[in-house]
Parts: sequence; C-alpha cells; structure tokens
Amino acid sequence: MSITVPLIASALIAVVASGISESERPLAEVPTPCSDAALIGSAKTAAAAGLPCNGEALTCTETSDAMSLSDLRCQAMTGDAQAAFVLGTLYATGTHVAEDAQQTELFWRLAAQRQHAEAQHALGMFLIGERAPRDDIDEGLFWLGSAASQGHATSAVVIGHLHEKGLHGVKPDVCLALDWYEAGAVMGLKPPEGYVEKLRATTGQDC
Repeated sequence: MSITVPLIASALIAVVASGISESERPLAEVPTPCSDAALIGSAKTAAAAGLPCNGEALTCTETSDAMSLSDLRCQAMTGDAQAAFVLGTLYATGTHVAEDAQQTELFWRLAAQRQHAEAQHALGMFLIGERAPRDDIDEGLFWLGSAASQGHATSAVVIGHLHEKGLHGVKPDVCLALDWYEAGAVMGLKPPEGYVEKLRATTGQDC
C-alpha cells in the first residue's frame, strides 16, 4: 500500500527540488543497449554470486547457474532499475568487483532516474557524504527529497537531521527539521518519544 506524504512534506520536496534546476541536474549516460543474445541468458539465479533477485527485476530459476556481472550490467543498461541499483551497490561495497565511486554513482543514478526509491536515497547519501567524488550537497538533497516523496521515511528523517544539526554544509533550520521529522513519522519512522516536542520547545520560534 502506497504511503501518502502530507501536503507539508510535498511542499518541502518542492523546496528541495527548487534548489537545483533540471538543466543543472546531471543525467546518467545510458550505455549502448546489450544485444538480444546477451539478454537471453540474463534470467539466472543470483545465489552463488550473492546477488539479490526478485520476480520483477531479475527473473530466477532454481536450476540455473549464477547470474554473471555482465548479465546484471546488461539488465541495468537496458532499463532495469533494480539491476542498476544492485550493480551500484556492488561497486559501492566492493562486492565481487573493485570499489569504484564513479561506477557507483553511474548505476545508482540510472536507477534513481527510473524512480527507484532506494537508489534515490543511496545516491542522495552518496552525494552529501565523504565518498562522493565532488561536493554536491544540493543534488544530494534533491535525491533524498525525491525518495521521501515516494514514502522513503529514512530519507525524510535524514533531511531533518541535516537541517537540525547543519551538517555537510546544509544551513541549520530547526523549524524545517521539525517538518521533515514529522513527515518521516507519518511515513512510519518516529523519533524517540518526546524528541520532537523537546526540540520544538528549545527553538524559541513559532514553527
């Protein structure tokens, strides 16, 4: 069941998005599609390789061999958001491949642009974190906001925390932090009991 983000959260998403225009937002370069022959062999179980598999993104059979990384790349490059997210995660963690920040960003961006909420969250965290190859706070906030707009509660809480503490170059704004915390709570991730009330009481502002 989809989670409806309250109107205040929708407005917050718009504020985040307004900080970076569509023309400024880098698009992932979609590589040349794989051949039909390459795609035919891509429906294999990922158990031996330790790769996740589900009924929508990576079709599995109990008797087939392990999905190869080239098969996964083919699916990612030809429109499979889950495959792109998994591949980006492999590059981020150095699982079965060498860690590669550029490949991580490429594949997470491909998935994020296909409205994959987990990828949007991961890309947002990547862009505001120390692992990012460049300083890109505004775009990081945009992707976290995009994930939150799809009901990703952790993204909403992260944005709230960034605004509360003024981390990673984000301008401190307790009132905005409270709005994001409340949005996260509506989506199912509630802060410790009394935390929001205590924070509101210490602001000295009419939020």
